[in-house]
Amino acid sequence: MGICRYNYCYNGEETKAVHDLYERVKKDWERNKGFVYVKFIKGQKTGSIAKLVFDLEPLKEKDFEQYSRVANARVYMYTYIEFIADGKYRWTGRGNKPKGSLTDRNIEWLEGYTGDTVWNVIPADKEKEEALKEPTYDMDNKELHIGDKVIYINARYGGGYQLCHGVIDRFEAEYHAYDSTTSVFTIVKNLESLTQESKIANPKEFIFKVEKLSKEKRMVTLGSLLEALNSVEDKKKVYPIGFGTPDSWRGRYDEVAFTPEKDITVKEMLENVNKALEDIFLWAGRWYL
Repeated sequence: MGICRYNYCYNGEETKAVHDLYERVKKDWERNKGFVYVKFIKGQKTGSIAKLVFDLEPLKEKDFEQYSRVANARVYMYTYIEFIADGKYRWTGRGNKPKGSLTDRNIEWLEGYTGDTVWNVIPADKEKEEALKEPTYDMDNKELHIGDKVIYINARYGGGYQLCHGVIDRFEAEYHAYDSTTSVFTIVKNLESLTQESKIANPKEFIFKVEKLSKEKRMVTLGSLLEALNSVEDKKKVYPIGFGTPDSWRGRYDEVAFTPEKDITVKEMLENVNKALEDIFLWAGRWYL
C-alpha cells in the first residue's frame, strides 16, 4: 500500500486513518528493530525487496482553515499531517545503501514480511526500450510516428516561440537514476532547416499532426494562420495553449514569434495575429516589420 508524506484531512475519519496507519508502521518498525521491508513496484529495481532502515519521527500535525470564494464563501477546516519516514535501503550481502523513504511512490510497504531481501535490477537499456514501446500522442490525441508531418512550437532558443512545419525524426528515451524513471522525447526536424532539431518532452502541448503538407509552404505564414483561425466557427472556443503577444523571434529577428498563452480563445488569438501584421518590432537596435 502507498503511504503519503503530505496528508490533508478534511474530517475526523481521514485524520484517524492516518494515525492508524502510523501506528501500524510503528509496530512493524519496532518488531524489526528499526526497519521495515518494502518492495519496488516501479523503476529499474522493480521486484526487489529491501530493508528500509530509518528513524521513525512522530507525526507532524496542524489544524488549518481554508477560505474558498466558491460554494458561497465557505470556510473549510482541515488537518495537515506530515508523515516522515526517510532512511536508506539495504540488501543482504550488498554494500550499497541508497537513500529511500516509505513515502516513495516506487515502493510499497510489506507489512509483516518475514522473508529475506531480494536484489533485482532491470538494465537501463531495457527500461528505455520498454518506454519507447508506449505510444506518443499530439494535442488532438493522434498517435505520432517517425516520418509524420507536424506543426510544432519551436522553443529551441528559449525566447519567443515560433510555429514551424516539421517532421518526426525519432523518439529518444532517457533514464533518470535519481528517481528510477524514464522520459521519452519526440525529436522534430525543422523543414526550413533540416539541421535544426527540437527535443520535445510534452508533444501533447507542442505538436499538431497534419495529414498533408504543402511542398510550397514550408513555414507557417500569418496569412495561413489567420485563415485557420477564421475557419473556426466558435470564436469563443478556448484552447489549452495558443498564441499570445507577438514579438520578434530571437532565432531570426525578421521573423515573427508569439509568446505561448494558456487557456486562450480563438478571438484573442485572432487579435494577436492581426497585431503582428500591424506592429513594428525593435530588437538588437533594429526595427522589424
